[in-house]
Amino acid sequence: MSAASSQDTDFAALRASLLSRFEAELREQRDIDAASRESMLARMDEALQQQGQSNAGDASAGHVRAEVTEAIQMLSQHGLLDSSGGEEVERAFTQVYSVFENDAVNRALEFARISREEGEEAARAWLALNAAPASTA
Repeated sequence: MSAASSQDTDFAALRASLLSRFEAELREQRDIDAASRESMLARMDEALQQQGQSNAGDASAGHVRAEVTEAIQMLSQHGLLDSSGGEEVERAFTQVYSVFENDAVNRALEFARISREEGEEAARAWLALNAAPASTA
């Protein structure tokens, strides 16, 4: 298995784990019906897919936060989620956001993107420049 395939597999596993946790949190919200839950899950999955395909960097956590906030606002506007339920969902995402703020995760995502777009050798060169520990002279 190539490093790119491994990185893609790792991201797919991370994405599945995050979606599973999100679904569990949504199921605990008794005021969210199945259709709304599926809609929120689909939006989250889309945001995670975009994150996996985009350059890992400044907007990573911000993009996910914006998608979740937009989904919560949409459900609130339609009376499907009250303010306390929205706050609970938002709190549940604190851990998810931290994943996208993790330097190691962002390096792995960037490595996967470079591998996919420019090839494994370019990704390895990028990794050597960006992940090498500081040398002592």
